[in-house]
Amino acid sequence: YSQAHNITQESVLEHTAFVAMFGMSICARVGHDPSIVLKRAIVHDIDEIVTGDIPTTTKYANCEIQQALRTIEIKGAKESMKKLFNSNGTGLFEHWADAKDDTIDGWIMKIADTGAVVYKMQQEARLGNRTLLKYRQRVRLVFLDMTKNEDLQNNGLADIVIELTEILENI
Repeated sequence: YSQAHNITQESVLEHTAFVAMFGMSICARVGHDPSIVLKRAIVHDIDEIVTGDIPTTTKYANCEIQQALRTIEIKGAKESMKKLFNSNGTGLFEHWADAKDDTIDGWIMKIADTGAVVYKMQQEARLGNRTLLKYRQRVRLVFLDMTKNEDLQNNGLADIVIELTEILENI
């Protein structure tokens, strides 16, 4: 989504902070300890220091591209962690690799990360830029898939996804 024409540019740091704060808010709402979510939020896009933000349509164009990019992302994450944290990334690398797994922490991360896109769409639309709205259907489908997940229905996360979907529809 960062490839779209935006009035206000968003850095990886701004996005990361938004995901961390929104993830923490979701945790508070559903009564979940935010410690793992916060660690994952801080490093979830650390590979982009090396790779930049690769458009989703490119990243998942086919299996070969996806595998090649994943190799580059892993290398980028490790390099960035070594530079930033003066370590080989032990512990932090796992938080990056597992950031959006199928645990409750991973689902909160998926919701917070996609929620950041909704927020950005809303922010840009308020400034008169409707360019990002072309991605609305893609985000809507991501949210629809999330609401079908039984784990999300059992822990209150589906309600948050439904609220985000309503916000998306009202942009």
